[in-house]
Amino acid sequence: FFFQAEDGIRDYKVTGVQTCALPIYKIEQIISDKLKELKLKFDYSVILGYYQFDFGSKQYNILLEVQGDYWHGNPAIYKKSQLNETQKRNIKRDQKKIQFAKKHNIKLYHIWESDIKSNNFSVLKEIKNEIYTRTNKQN
Repeated sequence: FFFQAEDGIRDYKVTGVQTCALPIYKIEQIISDKLKELKLKFDYSVILGYYQFDFGSKQYNILLEVQGDYWHGNPAIYKKSQLNETQKRNIKRDQKKIQFAKKHNIKLYHIWESDIKSNNFSVLKEIKNEIYTRTNKQN
């Protein structure tokens, strides 16, 4: 079910979608480094169905999206009335991704660019705690 793109590349190889490769963004690289530092094994750029997610752990059935404040219209910064068409379109796609993850019983987390820039990695600690809890329940 999980498909991992090549290391460091966003690879959109989905039926009916044109292939497009982009390098890893700086904020995603920061998260990748933090995940490694916390010893959380996540793959970069996973594709499920028609959606690309920034990070995924098949082992724990967890996805992580790194949200740019501008591009995804961070509600802590932008009022709904301030959003442009690109932001509205991205938010609509983000909502579809949330529904997709729920439908397939996959836990989806989000971390905002502003949190990354202010060194607030509480979402990653939450993921680590969830994995720890799950692992201890299985033992």
